[in-house]
Amino acid sequence: LDIHQAKTVNGKDYFHTSQIKFVELTGGSPYAFAGDPSLGKSTYTFSRVVNALADLAAGRRGIIPPYRDSMATRLLQNNFGGCDFSWVVSCLSPAIVHFDNTLAD
Repeated sequence: LDIHQAKTVNGKDYFHTSQIKFVELTGGSPYAFAGDPSLGKSTYTFSRVVNALADLAAGRRGIIPPYRDSMATRLLQNNFGGCDFSWVVSCLSPAIVHFDNTLAD
C-alpha cells in the first residue's frame, strides 16, 4: 500500500511517500511444514537475515544478509535498513493446548 502526500508551504511544494507492507510469517505452527515445506521458509530466512544483521552490527565483515532467499525478506529489505518504522504483530494463545507453539523458536 503506497501513500502519497503533497503540500505547499510558503510557496514551496513538498512531497512525502510512505509504504505499508503486510507480511505474514508462518512459523511456530506445527502445521507449517505439514502440507507445504516452503511455508516455513520465510520464517527461517527472516531469522537468518536478522542474525546476519546482528553480526554486521557487532563488527563482523564479509557478511551478506540473504534478503533474496524469500519473498517476505525481499519485501522487507528496506525495513531492515534502520530508516523505517517497523511493527511486529504476534498472535499468542493462553490456551494450554497451544503452550508448545507459544514457546517455539
